[in-house]
Parts: sequence; structure tokens; C-alpha cells
Amino acid sequence: MHGRPRKRGGGDGGASEQKEKAKIAFLEPLQAQVLQNHHNCCYTKEALQKNARLLELNPEVNTAWNYRKLALRHLIASEQDVEVHKALAREELRVIEMALARNYKSYGAWHHRKWVIGLGLSLLENEFRLLDKFMDADARNFHAWDYRRHVASVQGAALEKELEFTRKKIYDNFSNYSAWHKRSTLLSQLFKENGVDILKHSTLSSEFELVHQAFFTEPDDQSAWFYYNWLLDHAAAAPDPKLLSTWPSDAVLITIDEQSEPSQLLHFRGISGLEETILLEGVPIFLCFSKPVTGVSGLTVSVQSVPDSKQALHGLWKPVANKGGASNIWSADLNHFTDAKIKKRVYELSYNVRIEIGSTQGIISQDGHPFLGPVHLTFVLRSTFVGSYIVKDDIHGEQNLKIVEDDKWEPHPEQALAAQSLSMLEKVTWSEKLMKEEIGLCRELLELESSSKWATLTLARLLEVQQNISQDKRLTLRNNTAEVLQLYEKLTRIDPSHAEYYQDRHSLNLLDQITSDSAQLKERWSIGLHGSVLGRDIGILWLNGLSLSKLGYMERLLSLQMLDLSYNHLRALDGLEALQFLVHLNLSHNLVSCVHTLRPISKLQRLRSLDISHNKLTGNSYTGSGVSVAVCWDLSSKNRMATPSSHTFEYLNDIEDVFKCMNLEELAIAGNPGASDNQFRVSLLESLPSLKLLDCKSVP
Repeated sequence: MHGRPRKRGGGDGGASEQKEKAKIAFLEPLQAQVLQNHHNCCYTKEALQKNARLLELNPEVNTAWNYRKLALRHLIASEQDVEVHKALAREELRVIEMALARNYKSYGAWHHRKWVIGLGLSLLENEFRLLDKFMDADARNFHAWDYRRHVASVQGAALEKELEFTRKKIYDNFSNYSAWHKRSTLLSQLFKENGVDILKHSTLSSEFELVHQAFFTEPDDQSAWFYYNWLLDHAAAAPDPKLLSTWPSDAVLITIDEQSEPSQLLHFRGISGLEETILLEGVPIFLCFSKPVTGVSGLTVSVQSVPDSKQALHGLWKPVANKGGASNIWSADLNHFTDAKIKKRVYELSYNVRIEIGSTQGIISQDGHPFLGPVHLTFVLRSTFVGSYIVKDDIHGEQNLKIVEDDKWEPHPEQALAAQSLSMLEKVTWSEKLMKEEIGLCRELLELESSSKWATLTLARLLEVQQNISQDKRLTLRNNTAEVLQLYEKLTRIDPSHAEYYQDRHSLNLLDQITSDSAQLKERWSIGLHGSVLGRDIGILWLNGLSLSKLGYMERLLSLQMLDLSYNHLRALDGLEALQFLVHLNLSHNLVSCVHTLRPISKLQRLRSLDISHNKLTGNSYTGSGVSVAVCWDLSSKNRMATPSSHTFEYLNDIEDVFKCMNLEELAIAGNPGASDNQFRVSLLESLPSLKLLDCKSVP
């Protein structure tokens, strides 16, 4: 068993030790002879018998298995009779079976058996019979399961046959995790090969029934619960990427105030429901997908303006957070209001911009699923010119000239992001019905096993799924969120070893509720304190003091310019890269411990003010891939302590990589363990030439 020390010989008067010495004394000359035969390429019958004897006693001698491969190839090449070849293969399988009888978890023996059947000289049905024998002895022998998968693949066995085999093993023992896992891989393969969505109703319904039997028989066994969660994931979410949000959003009116060159003020109705203002150079477009995708280009996304009826982009589509060429956020710039023609005295100052995403195929997620378009939206740009466009009258003096053409305002009546096909609506309806039934069963189980962490966690997951697939998400969210939050709080108490996971789920559900409810957003919305950034008041969203440990649903706040996330429990900042208009960000009093964690905010090109004070950032360690490596600055002297310099270099390199792409003017780092580290501060200043204030003090 894992975690238990191996028992050493003792308590038998030394008999075990004497037996071990005798075994070694016998094996040493035998192994030496086998190695000698291998070196001399001796493949006689006697030499092979010695090799077989060694492997029967010790199957872990990998050199002996390699020797048998060479011997079998030699013997097959020197004999033309196919029947002789088959006899040689049968003998080889017999030797392997003897070795497995000694140790049925021998990697070398199983790998060699795969190689032998790959020669095509064996009856594969015999392999299935052998596997039945091994699985009867240990139904969870993962070597045997892996080998069965290999044999079935070589034979081309029907997936339905293998599914029936896993069902039998599950009925024999509901705790057989290997059988549940094998069943999930078979179902995935079945639907993939047949081109059928995994939401096939009859199949999933029967799978849920199978799991129910396991729950009520062995409610505390985790194997069936893991499989159940796999089913939920596939019943609730379509594999193809979705368009979650865009900026500008559909049917929005944006007024552009060109006060100076090259900056512009954009006025629009934002997340607060009130007018917001953004300072920009040009007019950007952002597309936010549910998964990282590739293929966003002028071919797959059509952007046209009316009345021009031409491509309206300035440059190419760019990934915001590049992950191997893929990104869930893509951006491009409109060229209308930097066009020289527009700067002349012309009156076509109102534009309908039409965007069609997925106009041709080519947008694909990293796991190979295509974006199912097209999705289209329309927004309107209106320009108000000042400066060279000024009129005077005797009463009011100079006035801004505003030219608007109301007949150009034609918002598209459809809500593009909510559009669904009839087949998808049918699936959602079926899934909603299924979730309702599953929630009822889970509540019934909790009445019997009130302290079951698995039943509690599954009820929370079911309620989450019900929220995501509901046709009236806001109502379902309003009804479910309070209970879901209570369930994760309960799980944190009854299963403290997984408290971080439950806290993350609690945070995501809380953010889902806040960001989807305009009333709650307005309660947390006020005029910010950094209005000087734009020369006017800016709205700020307060998400401070909520005990958040994980961020989510930031794509619902694309136009946000000021955000306060202070006094939370954040360790990671993934998701913040969606806030491309963010100017001020407060992350003080969180748990960020590694500069590498700040990478998402390095994508925020408009960010000017950042507060990361009172976190855990330190100049004393470099954290990468979940491993902390001591770097150890010796603050009492100018020399570093004896530590790996490569880790120091990587840590300082992280500071440069994160901050060099940013245009920060204000930065607060006080209260971090590394804030007093001179080298840490020097590296920051070198990476941020635009910085004016560091911890409220002017930068020289």
C-alpha cells in the first residue's frame, strides 16, 4: 500500500536473510552467463533457456528482455517456415507468462509481450483469455488494463464489446476505478469516431443510471463519483468554442470625441449602465472566446462599415494572450477615425460597423473543435470634432460642432451571442430535465448520508451545471447561488485537505453571481479616485474583501477601467488579461508570491497604476512550475549567498519579462518581503522607464 514502509526481514532468526543470500548466490552466475551470451550474440537453445530461467526468477532484468528480442529476430530471419515462426512466438509468450506469474506488475514483461504480438504471429483471443485470468486475480491491475487496450486496438475489437466488458467489471466491483476510467475513454472514442456529439441522450441517460447503482450501493467510494463528474462535464458543455463577449458589444452606440491628436475620448454605455469614457488612440475591437482558438483573421472575421462597404480594419488580428499561437482573446483596430479623409470637412460622421465572426471556417480550438459560426453584431460609431471644427456665435462664444445623422443608427434586432440552433435548444432542454432529476437524487442521497463529501460536492456541481445550461440563467443563478456557496463552505469544513479547491469554486460562483446581475454590479460601482488619469471621473468596480481565491468571468467586464481586488486571497491572476481597457488595478493585501504570477497583467497595455503592496512577493525565491527554489539574497552584505545563480538569473529575468511590456506610471510594492531588497527594486525601475511614482514617492 502507498505510504506504508516495506517490511524488512527479521524476527525469524535470520532465515529470510539467509534465503536472500542464497538467491543472490544462484542468480549472480546465471546473470553473468546471460550477459556473456548477449555480448557474444549467442542464440542457441541452451542460451535461451538460461535467459528464460533468469527472467522467471527476476523479470526486472531489462537487458535480458532486449536480448530475447534480438534472439527472436535472428531465429525468424534464419528460418523460412511460418509455422516455425509461430512456434517461436508461442514459446516467447510462455516465457513472458512465467515471468508475470512471478511479478504481474513487471513493466519489462508487459512491454515485451506487446512487442511479440506486434509481430502478427499470435492468436489474440488467447491474449484476452490470459487477461481474464490476471484481472480475476486483481481487477485493478493497470498493466493488464493497458495491455487489453493495446490488444483490442491491434485486433480492431468493437468498442461496444469493450464497453460491455467494462460494465461487467463494474458490476463485479463498483470500486474498480480502472474499469470506470476505461469506460470513459471508450465512450469518448466511440462518439469521436462516429462524429456524434457526446450529448447523445440515450447513451448518457443509461450511464447516469449505471452510476446511480454505484452511489446507493457504496456512497463513500470515490471511483463512481469521479466518473459521474466526467459525465457532468460532457452533459453540460459543448466541446466547440463559443463567443462569450465582444467589445464593442452588439447594438451599442459609441460617440468619439476627437479632442487632440492622436488621442480620442470614446463615450458609450458600459457595465454600470451609465455612460463611460475611454481614452484611446484608435478604435479597437476585442473578441473573447470560451477557449483559446487559432485562425482568427480577415478570412474568418469580416469587419465592414456602412456606407463605405469595405474592410474596416487597420492591420491584422492579434492574439492578446498567446498560448502556442492560440488565444481566447483577439484584437484588431478600426481605421476609420485615423483616415485622412475623415479629418477633412466631410459630413459622413456616423458609421454602422458590421462584424461577422466565423464567416468562413477556420477558427479552431486547441483541442481541434471548430467555432460554429457565423455570429454577427452591429455597432455605431459617431464622431464629434473640435479644434479645427469650431463655430462661434454671439451668445455662447466658441462651441463644439456636433454633426450627427440619426438615420444611420440601425441597431441589429438580433442578439448575436444568444443565438442558438434548434438542435442545441433541444439538447439544452434535455440537459435541464436531466439535471433536475439528478439534483433530486443527490438530495435524496444526502438525506441518508448528510456528511458525505462526495454527495455534497456533486450537488454543488449539479447546481452549477443547471445554472450554465438554463434557458433563464439569471433566474436559475439567483435561485441556486446561495445554496452553492453554502455547500462549498460546508465542504471546506468537512474536507479541509481540499479547502483550496472549494475556496476557488466558492469564488467563481460568487463572481458569476455578481457579474451577471446588473443590480449587484451597480452596488459595487462608484466614481474612482484616479480620475486624473483621463482628466475626468472614472467608474471603479469594488471587488475587495470578498475572500476571492480565484478570478473568473472577467470577459463580462471588458470595458472596465478601474478595479479594486484588494483584501482577497488571490494567488493567481489568470483572466485579468481580458480587461484590455483597465487603467488602474488594486491588488494589495492578497497572496501573490511570484513575479511570474503577474504575467496576465503584463498584457494590459493601457494600465497606468498598479498596487501590489502587502502581498508575498519576495526577492528570496524563484517559483516556477510549482517548485520553489531558494535564491537567498544576503541583505547584510553586497554579496549573494552560495546558491544556484541560474535561478537568480531566471527570477530577475521574470521581473524584466513581466514589467518591460508595461507602461506603468504608478506602482506600489510596499509590504512585500522583497520590497526592501535593493536588487528587486533596481530591476523594477530598469524594466519600467515610464514609472513616475514608486510607493507614492517620485522616481528620480
